[in-house]
Amino acid sequence: MDDKQQRQKDRFVRVKNFGTANAADGTGTDAAQHVAKLAAIIADMEKARAGQKGISAETQQALLEGLLADARDIARTARAIGQEEIGFDMLFPRPKAENPAAVLLSVDTILTNLAANPDDDTATQAAKAARLVKLTAHGLSSTLPADLAANRAQYISARDAEDTGDNAGVEDTAAIIRLVAEGMKECQFLDAIYHNIYRRNPDKLAAWISANNVEDAPKKKKAAPAPAPAP
Repeated sequence: MDDKQQRQKDRFVRVKNFGTANAADGTGTDAAQHVAKLAAIIADMEKARAGQKGISAETQQALLEGLLADARDIARTARAIGQEEIGFDMLFPRPKAENPAAVLLSVDTILTNLAANPDDDTATQAAKAARLVKLTAHGLSSTLPADLAANRAQYISARDAEDTGDNAGVEDTAAIIRLVAEGMKECQFLDAIYHNIYRRNPDKLAAWISANNVEDAPKKKKAAPAPAPAP
């Protein structure tokens, strides 16, 4: 919800509160009906605004950076082992870039060569177990495969949730635009009603006009002029 839409919503709240407080004055008119519709519009705007908030890009980036750090630690350790065991480092490649595709490619290769798989034959299971022993002997955790797989799953879940949230956010943004238009229509109905009701009551009419007014956007402060150069 942008600033202009928020100011319209604030107006709707003031109009609803005015209508509720002065309900008796609207007896015999459609004022109560329009006030009730406005209350429903306000509630729907709150729901739509909440729907615009998904998993933050910062959260997703933090998870990606965690995966990148894991892959780099494993690759560094494998490279050290590879000094004596030719080809060991090739099984655990360092990410070639810091983007998601490169990091996931590295992580998936590491997991393929390290994590147990139900379809592995006996020789493959033994080879993976031996690799893990060598990595843990150099300071990495014995739960490394499970930890890396869990971190990968957490990142994928956050990424997919953000994608879903983006789609829902577009729908909620469209809903807010529609609701603002509907709220303005209800305010126009009420404006006609209250002007007629209060045409001989200037104080109440002034209170209504104030409630129905859309506040101006805050003005930006002008930058202070640069000091004159010293003579």
